[in-house]
Amino acid sequence: MGHNPSDHLIFLTLRVGKLLRCRMLELIARELQIEVPGHCIGVLADLYTEDGQRQQDLAISSINDKSNITKMVSRLEEQGFIVRKVDMIDRRSKRIYLTDKSRSFLHEVFRRAEALEEEIVEGLNPDDILTTKSCLQVLYQSLLHAASPCVQAEHPDKLQDKCGSAQHTIK
Repeated sequence: MGHNPSDHLIFLTLRVGKLLRCRMLELIARELQIEVPGHCIGVLADLYTEDGQRQQDLAISSINDKSNITKMVSRLEEQGFIVRKVDMIDRRSKRIYLTDKSRSFLHEVFRRAEALEEEIVEGLNPDDILTTKSCLQVLYQSLLHAASPCVQAEHPDKLQDKCGSAQHTIK
């Protein structure tokens, strides 16, 4: 393998991910007239998959540390995207739920994500698209199972359980 970063899978996926993120956020800001940071959209998407998570579980599922998830949840709550409710089983904890506003927002985000996907895969063979998605799922699961030390230090016991769950499958 040469020394051209474009030849390395890591650098290539980082660049593709960054471009996709920028393009998606640009579409959301322009078409929906809402500016929500990408990492906050990821938290909303995790809640869409499993609404009513506890904050610490949301930190694990979204691969964030506790201080970052606290800031994100507060920001999303201020914007009316989520509500916190007392956990009926453990009254010391709060569960986080999507609001109608966030469900409507996510519906529009998902529509734009599908349109963007159609645009960027135009001209590709459908089998190649399925193979790419399958490979990305394998890479994602591999990275979750071999979680970085910063993720492991934040969530040492719970990470392995969450990493294997179906909610992390890329669709």
